[in-house]
Amino acid sequence: MMNIPPLILQFMQNETIAGSMLLPFHYPKPENWQGYQSCFRYHGITGEDLTSTEAGKWQPGWYVIALNGLDDPFFVDLNEEEAGFPVYYAQLGAGVWAPLTAAEDITTFGVLLTGLATLTNDSEASRQYIQEFASNADNAFWKEVCEALIEEPGVVPAFSPCAAINVLIACQWYVFCKS
Repeated sequence: MMNIPPLILQFMQNETIAGSMLLPFHYPKPENWQGYQSCFRYHGITGEDLTSTEAGKWQPGWYVIALNGLDDPFFVDLNEEEAGFPVYYAQLGAGVWAPLTAAEDITTFGVLLTGLATLTNDSEASRQYIQEFASNADNAFWKEVCEALIEEPGVVPAFSPCAAINVLIACQWYVFCKS
Protein backbone atom coordinates (compact mmCIF):
# COMPACT_ATOMS: atom_id res chain seq x y z
CA MET A 1 0.00 0.00 0.00
CA MET A 2 1.26 3.47 -0.92
CA ASN A 3 1.94 5.94 1.88
CA ILE A 4 -0.68 8.65 1.73
CA PRO A 5 0.67 12.12 2.60
CA PRO A 6 -0.81 13.28 5.95
CA LEU A 7 -2.71 16.30 4.52
CA ILE A 8 -4.43 14.09 1.96
CA LEU A 9 -5.16 11.38 4.51
CA GLN A 10 -6.76 13.89 6.90
CA PHE A 11 -8.89 15.34 4.11
CA MET A 12 -10.16 11.90 3.07
CA GLN A 13 -10.83 10.81 6.65
CA ASN A 14 -12.90 13.95 7.35
CA GLU A 15 -15.38 12.84 4.63
CA THR A 16 -17.08 16.25 4.55
CA ILE A 17 -20.39 16.24 2.67
CA ALA A 18 -21.18 19.86 1.84
CA GLY A 19 -24.60 19.43 0.27
CA SER A 20 -24.41 19.90 -3.49
CA MET A 21 -24.03 16.77 -5.61
CA LEU A 22 -21.28 18.66 -7.46
CA LEU A 23 -19.07 18.76 -4.36
CA PRO A 24 -17.18 15.80 -2.85
CA PHE A 25 -19.68 13.12 -1.91
CA HIS A 26 -17.67 9.88 -1.87
CA TYR A 27 -14.27 9.52 -0.21
CA PRO A 28 -11.86 6.60 -0.41
CA LYS A 29 -10.93 4.72 2.72
CA PRO A 30 -7.13 4.81 3.16
CA GLU A 31 -6.87 1.05 2.59
CA ASN A 32 -8.76 1.45 -0.72
CA TRP A 33 -7.03 4.58 -2.03
CA GLN A 34 -5.28 2.64 -4.80
CA GLY A 35 -8.60 1.06 -5.79
CA TYR A 36 -10.14 4.52 -6.09
CA GLN A 37 -7.67 5.25 -8.89
CA SER A 38 -9.34 2.65 -11.13
CA CYS A 39 -10.55 4.14 -14.43
CA PHE A 40 -8.36 7.18 -13.84
CA ARG A 41 -4.77 5.96 -13.33
CA TYR A 42 -5.34 2.42 -14.59
CA HIS A 43 -7.93 0.38 -16.47
CA GLY A 44 -10.22 -1.33 -13.95
CA ILE A 45 -10.30 -4.69 -15.77
CA THR A 46 -7.00 -5.01 -17.63
CA GLY A 47 -4.85 -3.01 -15.22
CA GLU A 48 -3.43 -1.05 -18.16
CA ASP A 49 -1.70 2.20 -17.12
CA LEU A 50 -3.86 5.13 -18.25
CA THR A 51 -1.44 7.88 -17.22
CA SER A 52 0.39 9.99 -19.77
CA THR A 53 2.30 13.25 -19.89
CA GLU A 54 0.27 14.32 -22.94
CA ALA A 55 -2.07 17.28 -22.48
CA GLY A 56 -5.65 16.16 -21.86
CA LYS A 57 -4.56 12.79 -20.45
CA TRP A 58 -4.52 11.66 -16.80
CA GLN A 59 -1.13 12.84 -15.56
CA PRO A 60 1.26 10.51 -13.68
CA GLY A 61 1.15 12.55 -10.44
CA TRP A 62 -2.63 12.85 -10.22
CA TYR A 63 -4.49 10.91 -7.52
CA VAL A 64 -8.24 10.94 -6.82
CA ILE A 65 -9.12 12.11 -3.30
CA ALA A 66 -12.93 12.21 -3.68
CA LEU A 67 -15.76 11.87 -6.17
CA ASN A 68 -18.82 14.05 -6.38
CA GLY A 69 -22.36 12.68 -6.61
CA LEU A 70 -21.91 12.32 -10.38
CA ASP A 71 -18.61 10.42 -9.93
CA ASP A 72 -16.54 13.32 -11.27
CA PRO A 73 -13.10 13.28 -9.63
CA PHE A 74 -11.45 15.70 -7.26
CA PHE A 75 -7.73 15.06 -7.32
CA VAL A 76 -4.32 16.30 -6.34
CA ASP A 77 -0.91 16.07 -7.95
CA LEU A 78 1.51 14.36 -5.57
CA ASN A 79 4.29 16.42 -7.15
CA GLU A 80 2.73 19.59 -5.70
CA GLU A 81 3.22 18.85 -2.01
CA GLU A 82 5.23 22.05 -1.45
CA ALA A 83 2.21 24.05 -2.63
CA GLY A 84 -0.03 22.20 -0.14
CA PHE A 85 -1.61 19.97 -2.78
CA PRO A 86 -3.86 22.23 -4.89
CA VAL A 87 -7.19 20.46 -5.48
CA TYR A 88 -8.44 19.95 -9.02
CA TYR A 89 -11.80 18.93 -10.44
CA ALA A 90 -12.62 17.51 -13.86
CA GLN A 91 -15.71 16.05 -15.48
CA LEU A 92 -15.71 12.31 -16.06
CA GLY A 93 -16.48 11.13 -19.58
CA ALA A 94 -15.57 14.36 -21.38
CA GLY A 95 -12.95 12.52 -23.45
CA VAL A 96 -10.22 14.92 -22.36
CA TRP A 97 -9.14 15.72 -18.82
CA ALA A 98 -9.47 19.50 -18.47
CA PRO A 99 -8.88 20.16 -14.77
CA LEU A 100 -10.20 23.23 -13.01
CA THR A 101 -8.66 24.38 -9.75
CA ALA A 102 -11.18 23.82 -6.95
CA ALA A 103 -8.85 25.24 -4.27
CA GLU A 104 -5.32 26.55 -3.93
CA ASP A 105 -4.53 23.78 -1.45
CA ILE A 106 -6.18 20.78 0.18
CA THR A 107 -6.43 22.41 3.62
CA THR A 108 -8.29 25.42 2.24
CA PHE A 109 -10.61 23.10 0.32
CA GLY A 110 -11.38 21.11 3.46
CA VAL A 111 -12.17 24.27 5.43
CA LEU A 112 -14.36 25.57 2.59
CA LEU A 113 -16.32 22.32 2.44
CA THR A 114 -16.74 22.23 6.23
CA GLY A 115 -18.10 25.78 6.19
CA LEU A 116 -20.54 24.93 3.39
CA ALA A 117 -21.70 21.86 5.31
CA THR A 118 -22.93 24.11 8.13
CA LEU A 119 -25.08 26.34 5.90
CA THR A 120 -28.27 24.40 6.26
CA ASN A 121 -30.77 24.63 3.45
CA ASP A 122 -29.60 28.16 2.75
CA SER A 123 -28.57 28.33 -0.89
CA GLU A 124 -28.04 32.08 -0.81
CA ALA A 125 -25.76 31.89 2.25
CA SER A 126 -23.85 29.04 0.60
CA ARG A 127 -23.37 31.07 -2.58
CA GLN A 128 -22.22 34.08 -0.57
CA TYR A 129 -19.83 31.88 1.40
CA ILE A 130 -18.31 30.55 -1.84
CA GLN A 131 -17.93 34.09 -3.21
CA GLU A 132 -16.24 35.21 -0.01
CA PHE A 133 -13.98 32.25 0.76
CA ALA A 134 -13.18 30.51 -2.53
CA SER A 135 -10.21 32.44 -3.90
CA ASN A 136 -11.18 31.31 -7.42
CA ALA A 137 -14.97 31.61 -7.07
CA ASP A 138 -15.19 33.00 -10.60
CA ASN A 139 -13.98 29.82 -12.31
CA ALA A 140 -16.36 27.49 -14.17
CA PHE A 141 -16.42 24.88 -11.39
CA TRP A 142 -17.55 27.23 -8.61
CA LYS A 143 -20.00 29.00 -10.95
CA GLU A 144 -21.60 25.63 -11.68
CA VAL A 145 -21.79 24.82 -7.96
CA CYS A 146 -23.47 28.18 -7.28
CA GLU A 147 -25.98 27.58 -10.08
CA ALA A 148 -26.72 24.11 -8.70
CA LEU A 149 -27.36 25.58 -5.25
CA ILE A 150 -30.16 27.64 -6.78
CA GLU A 151 -31.58 24.57 -8.56
CA GLU A 152 -31.14 22.14 -5.61
CA PRO A 153 -32.39 24.14 -2.63
CA GLY A 154 -33.28 21.12 -0.52
CA VAL A 155 -30.11 19.02 -0.68
CA VAL A 156 -27.98 20.82 1.87
CA PRO A 157 -27.73 18.68 5.03
CA ALA A 158 -29.58 19.76 8.15
CA PHE A 159 -27.62 21.82 10.67
CA SER A 160 -26.22 20.17 13.73
CA PRO A 161 -24.18 21.55 16.61
CA CYS A 162 -21.50 19.01 15.70
CA ALA A 163 -21.17 20.61 12.27
CA ALA A 164 -20.50 24.02 13.84
CA ILE A 165 -17.86 22.48 16.09
CA ASN A 166 -16.32 20.80 13.05
CA VAL A 167 -15.95 24.22 11.38
CA LEU A 168 -14.08 25.50 14.41
CA ILE A 169 -11.84 22.43 14.47
CA ALA A 170 -11.21 22.72 10.73
CA CYS A 171 -10.29 26.38 11.07
CA GLN A 172 -7.88 25.59 13.90
CA TRP A 173 -6.39 22.75 11.84
CA TYR A 174 -6.06 25.16 8.89
CA VAL A 175 -4.22 27.74 11.01
CA PHE A 176 -1.98 25.01 12.45
CA CYS A 177 -1.13 23.61 9.01
CA LYS A 178 -0.45 27.02 7.51
CA SER A 179 1.92 28.06 10.30
